[in-house]
Amino acid sequence: MVIGSHVIFSTYGFWLPNDPRGSWSEFVGAWELFRAGGRMDDARSVEPSALRYLTLAGDRGMGLNVARAQAHFRRALELAPEGHPQRPRILGRLGEAAQISGDLVEAAQAQQAPAA
Repeated sequence: MVIGSHVIFSTYGFWLPNDPRGSWSEFVGAWELFRAGGRMDDARSVEPSALRYLTLAGDRGMGLNVARAQAHFRRALELAPEGHPQRPRILGRLGEAAQISGDLVEAAQAQQAPAA
């Protein structure tokens, strides 16, 4: 005689497509998609925050995954045009990440790029 049963279904990782909890897609929350949405006033209003968090992600990623840190610094440079006050720091960190990863050509280009 069975009095009761207990069934557990593991659903970890079975999220809807592009759900940030389970998707490995690079386009989840992508800056490019936000900018392509057509509301440039909104996009410009979050650029300082995006620049800050991309730089922080690069800084924190240096000890874990230098290739990802480089990618974050490159994306941050796209948001920091010439003359931006954060550009020299980002260029320096990109050069440092490139040197650690062994990409000496990119390291030299980042260190010699005009900061202002």
